[in-house]
Amino acid sequence: MIITDYRVKSVLRTYTRQLQKSKLARMDDEKQGDNSTTSYGPEKVTISEEARRRLVMEQIAKQAMEKVSNLSSEEKTEKEEGDSERLVNAEGERGVGQSERTQ
Repeated sequence: MIITDYRVKSVLRTYTRQLQKSKLARMDDEKQGDNSTTSYGPEKVTISEEARRRLVMEQIAKQAMEKVSNLSSEEKTEKEEGDSERLVNAEGERGVGQSERTQ
């Protein structure tokens, strides 16, 4: 690829202009008493309605999945606790029955 002198000069000229503009803007800001380097204000992000709906739906789906997974893990815990209680009760009943038989 061949890069002509004209292109190089054009790029350098453009870069120089942008650099000068940014320096002048900073100097104006400092003169006005604003010491911050960027005083362009808060950034704004605009998204389309469709993208916003999709984002909200994804967030809702994520929250729903978290709730379902939490509920299913709680049910498993409750079931395991219930199984262990039933097992203890069954062993206790067997123990009582055996002790009554031996007497």
